Amino acid sequence: MSDQQSDAARQLRQRAEEKARQLGVIDLQSLSPEETQQMLHELRVHQIELELQNEELRRTQHELEISRSRYFDLYDLAPVGYLTLNEQGLIKEVNLATATLLGTERKNLLKRPISSFIFPDDQDRYYLQRKKFLETHEVQDRQIRLLRSDGSPLWVRLLAAPLHNGEYGITIINITERKRIEEALIKSEESIQHQNNLFSTLLNNLPIGVFMAEVPSGKPLVVNDAAVQLLGREIIPDASRQNLAEVYKAFKQGSHQPYPAEEMPILLGMKGVRSHVDDMVIERPDGSEVLLEIIGSPVKDEQGKIWASLVNFSDITARKAAENELKETKNLLSLFIKNSPVYAYIKEVNSSTSRVVMASENFQEMIGIPGSKMTGKTMQELFPPEMAAKIFADDKAVVTGNKILLLEEEFNDHYYQSIKFPIIQGKKTLLAGYTIDMTERKRAEKVLRESFERLANVLDNIDALIYIADMETYELLFVNAYGRKTWGSYLGQKCWSVFQKDQNGPCAFCTNEKLLNKDGQPTGVHAWEFQNTANGRWFDCRDVAIPWTDGRTVRMEIATDITERKKTEEELITLTKAAESANTAKSQFLANMSHEIRTPMNAVVGLIELLLNTELNREQREYAELVKISGKNLVELISNILDLSKIEAHKIELEEACFNLNHVMNGTMALFTLRAKEKGLNLRTEIAPDVPLLLKGDVGRLRQIITNLVSNAIKFTERGSVALHISKEKEDDQHAMLRFQVEDSGIGITAVKIEEIFQPFTQADNTTTRRYGGTGLGLTIARQLAELMGGTVGVVSQENVGTTFWFTAVFTTQSERRRAPRNLILAKEATESPFSSIIAPPGNRILIAEDDLTNQLMIKTILGKFGYQVDVANNGAEALNLLEKADYALVLMDCMMPVLNGFETTAVIRDPTSAVRNHAIPVVALTAKAFKEDRASCLAAGMDDYLAKPIDIKKVLAVLEKWVTSCPISAGEN
Repeated sequence: MSDQQSDAARQLRQRAEEKARQLGVIDLQSLSPEETQQMLHELRVHQIELELQNEELRRTQHELEISRSRYFDLYDLAPVGYLTLNEQGLIKEVNLATATLLGTERKNLLKRPISSFIFPDDQDRYYLQRKKFLETHEVQDRQIRLLRSDGSPLWVRLLAAPLHNGEYGITIINITERKRIEEALIKSEESIQHQNNLFSTLLNNLPIGVFMAEVPSGKPLVVNDAAVQLLGREIIPDASRQNLAEVYKAFKQGSHQPYPAEEMPILLGMKGVRSHVDDMVIERPDGSEVLLEIIGSPVKDEQGKIWASLVNFSDITARKAAENELKETKNLLSLFIKNSPVYAYIKEVNSSTSRVVMASENFQEMIGIPGSKMTGKTMQELFPPEMAAKIFADDKAVVTGNKILLLEEEFNDHYYQSIKFPIIQGKKTLLAGYTIDMTERKRAEKVLRESFERLANVLDNIDALIYIADMETYELLFVNAYGRKTWGSYLGQKCWSVFQKDQNGPCAFCTNEKLLNKDGQPTGVHAWEFQNTANGRWFDCRDVAIPWTDGRTVRMEIATDITERKKTEEELITLTKAAESANTAKSQFLANMSHEIRTPMNAVVGLIELLLNTELNREQREYAELVKISGKNLVELISNILDLSKIEAHKIELEEACFNLNHVMNGTMALFTLRAKEKGLNLRTEIAPDVPLLLKGDVGRLRQIITNLVSNAIKFTERGSVALHISKEKEDDQHAMLRFQVEDSGIGITAVKIEEIFQPFTQADNTTTRRYGGTGLGLTIARQLAELMGGTVGVVSQENVGTTFWFTAVFTTQSERRRAPRNLILAKEATESPFSSIIAPPGNRILIAEDDLTNQLMIKTILGKFGYQVDVANNGAEALNLLEKADYALVLMDCMMPVLNGFETTAVIRDPTSAVRNHAIPVVALTAKAFKEDRASCLAAGMDDYLAKPIDIKKVLAVLEKWVTSCPISAGEN
């Protein structure tokens, strides 16, 4: 019998003896023999019953041991992984299957956090799920990737359920193979679905071409024999909806530009539109062209979804050619004659007169009769006798002499130039002619001469050198009065010998080659500056190639003396350097002021947080809340002024980091869920389907702009909704420009004020500041950040209706591409206090290195309220002394302290030769400097994380939760 069974038997006997004493002692001598016999019988029965009960107890215990052994065998040998986590998230129990899945031994898993076995890319998702589990204590079922010992990912189904005593159990099911099968099944189903709709026994017997493309990619799916013959090529695998026109060399009839995508039947079919065109030309590989008539329609599945676009087409080249030839033959001559911009005509000439056969309508302008009414009339019927006789004589000379006649004549105060020539029609010779009204040209030549004289007079009065030189011979053709006065009158001489000193040939810096392209055509104005070798003065030169009066191309140069401007520019450079030095001093002053203001503000905001967690009456709480809001507004103003100062000094540098746009927008918009709910506003986010999600860029600055615009929208909207829409403006192989648009149904902005709101410290109305608060810096910073990101900012608003702010930004696209769902559901709204579930793990001691006594008190009090043990060091030297004597879970390190500052102290902590007990202890910076480079400096110095003053309690607790785990406190000194 085991010791446990012996103890149970002794306890049972003790209870029985106690019961017997309570019932009293039986006098056996007073009993009769029958009673004694009966008592002995009862005792014997009880004895047997006890023996049977003991036997049953031993059998039950044996079965329990067997069942327990079987349970552990099942637990350990189960085909799925099981593990148990304690309250701190450390692995307490784990079966063999889990170790096998992770490719390690079971001992390597025990007492380690499960987060260390989560695949790096899934860490954020795991922490969100773990947080939800700890908040709700509901069973969680998620698919996630674990990290095997060889570094490879393992897809698993993770089921988490709460157990007793704060522990919880995890079931791990390997779904890697299922994932692979699912992907293969999807591809197989798509292939089968497409194949069922592709093939038809009649397809290759049709006399017309058939072409089908996949939706939405535009990938060709099928082409029949007739289509191949018409197109002159087989199916092209690389074709897509973006390049169909280029790949198949399709263009509009009469143009060699790619056929417009919005008119292509194959692409219209992808949009569900039926179409019919007869003007598409296809250029075959052999260079021949075919004109097609195309009918297009969408192909839908049983649910009415468009999955392909189908077109059938036929060659109408011959038909169109015949129609066009007939039409052209019928109309060409008539249109040419009747609509000629000159006076055109055809005459029949005999021995006595010439008669009009056809004439252009514009004869109405010349003789008052349109061409259509001149048909059949003789020259005698149209012109005065003397003129008619001369015209007939000229016509007869052309026909009989078979020659071309060019002449000029005056009629009704107009000057005309005519050309007449014979045309043979069968056995008959006709006369064709053109007459051009030269009146305006004659007048223009006169005006041109007068204009040239006036222009020369103007050029002579310009205080700059203006000259014109032949581009081949360098001969001076014109020099204005300024040039003649300065260099003398040297028309006909070489420009380089007149304007330069000691020059024996064309100047090396001559601009002739820059003024003409390879085809000899002018390239426009060429601007340059030059210091003259003859007089040493500086000139701003503008050179251009122009046609000269005789048709040749010449170079004209306008050279303005800018010697004095050059001196002014040198002075401006000196002043600019001085201004930049002043700006640098301003930036340093602002940074120092930020540190000096943030340090006391840290205490103010922190102590107000503590005060709000005490028993206050309504009036006291209202005052405290106002102080808290004012403090945070002051910090925000400081940050905005610093940002604006850095932008103006061109010291903002954008980061280039990979991010998922969907995750970033969800996280950013989730910050506003509670505020929107408090105001009863509908808050939503929409990302267009064609927006790339995996991007590279400065995600922090993107959040800053979005946060500013959404915060403003909620602030100025009392009812209705606030929506963020994200769409794609344009995209190439490496970059995408996205458009972010924040729409609200708020108070709106007047048209007069819209142009002003992007100016620093400006709001739409002075009453806006009084009612809603704000500094007027947010939109200025948003605009300048958007411009730094390669975009711009705009706003559209209607007073009392709503406002839409938008901005664009350029991002680098990652190689792996995914598309977003059209509508995103934001994260679940937070309804509990951010501190309600945060309790420090037992036995965790925090060291605060801070020289400001008020901040010491504030931080120590806050952490004490959440169960942390806190020690305080007034400088880095004291902190090192404490770290040499005791173990701490984490150090909150002020960067600016006497004796040893935070950076110097951290260097000693990380030095393996120092006396510090734990060189790997988490060190979190506490600093009043809030720039990105300040955070980078802290991390570069060996610190693990960063908190900017004034301290936000939620951020402090989040950092502690991230870095602090249970660890024993040593017996060293405090």
